[in-house]
Amino acid sequence: KMLTDGLEDVLVLFGSQTGNAEAIALRISADFATRGKPSSLLCMKDFEKIDLSLPRTLICIVSTTGSGDTPENACKFFRTMKKRTQPPAMLGAW
Repeated sequence: KMLTDGLEDVLVLFGSQTGNAEAIALRISADFATRGKPSSLLCMKDFEKIDLSLPRTLICIVSTTGSGDTPENACKFFRTMKKRTQPPAMLGAW
C-alpha cells in the first residue's frame, strides 16, 4: 500500500559497494511483487526521501567492503541513525 511519502508500506533499502547487496535487494523486491505485494526499492543514500514517522516494514540489505567497511552509499544513513541527538521515538512507528 502506498503511503503519503510516495513509498510502499514495504521498503527494501540497500547499501552496496560492488552491487551484490543491490542485486539481492532487487530480487527480494521482485519476490514481493510476484506475490502481489508491491514494495519500494531504495538505495540508502536516498533515505531522506523516507518519512520515518510512517509505519512500514523495512528490509535492509547491506554488504561490507574492504575490511568490513560500510559501503559509500550507506555511510550517511548509518551516521544519521547512530546520532545520539535523534529523538528516542524516531523509529517508533517501525
